[in-house]
Amino acid sequence: MQYAGAVLQHLVGAKLDCALGVGNFEHNSFSTSDAQSGRAGDFFIGDVALHVTTAPGEAVIGRCRDNIDDGHRPIIVTTSRGLSAAEVLAENAG
Repeated sequence: MQYAGAVLQHLVGAKLDCALGVGNFEHNSFSTSDAQSGRAGDFFIGDVALHVTTAPGEAVIGRCRDNIDDGHRPIIVTTSRGLSAAEVLAENAG
């Protein structure tokens, strides 16, 4: 799954480059966690924090809560399988 997550993050970054233009946002290392680096998300565009993951867990939901508390709009980009998990965890977190 780790490879799938890396590929997903790189694909999202490439699509954002195509849509917004190269150099309009920062690409970060797949293996560096948002929390450790102080980032709001894997990609941050305007007030939107994108969290890219194949396996959403409580940690990413917590970062989304932090985003909301900081006035940002979090979006989780995941697989169809990860969507179910993210929805349940977000509902449980309120």
